[in-house]
Amino acid sequence: MEPYTGQALECHFYLREFAFEGKAYYILDNNCADIAPYPTDCAGDELCKDNDSSLCVNFFEKAQEKGIVGIRIED
Repeated sequence: MEPYTGQALECHFYLREFAFEGKAYYILDNNCADIAPYPTDCAGDELCKDNDSSLCVNFFEKAQEKGIVGIRIED
């Protein structure tokens, strides 16, 4: 993963940053792949995998997207 500086996303994996309840969360995304969105904090804790669906729903309703922060360009 390298810093995102406006590279074409195409079918590369990229990381989007969100702010939610005072913490930063990241979601791995790819325009060409169907990926389940698991918001993950800097400690590696995934927000939506622990059966607390209300917290997950709140994230997707209230989190503020900060933008794309990283991209993985493969040769």
